[in-house]
Amino acid sequence: MAEGWRPIFSGNVDGRSVELAQYEPGGELRVRTTQATETQTGFSSEPGSHLLPMTILAGDTIDIPGVDADDLERNLIEDGFTEVGAKSLTRLVRI
Repeated sequence: MAEGWRPIFSGNVDGRSVELAQYEPGGELRVRTTQATETQTGFSSEPGSHLLPMTILAGDTIDIPGVDADDLERNLIEDGFTEVGAKSLTRLVRI
């Protein structure tokens, strides 16, 4: 079996385009979607360096990861998907 992201679903959930994929081997999950609202984050490239602000604009492409279906569902809800929308995606993995 080849290594890489295996597509599971492509469509719209909660008004956002989504692509659900699973990494093989390993089973990690990813939803590639668009950012729902503008958000400000921070990151640091080196220990002890200053926190650099980063803006993710509404509509930017983002990846929402999950180590398993439950983790992905929590991450989707944290990113603004409804519980129903998140479950509609993760149930595809649980089949």
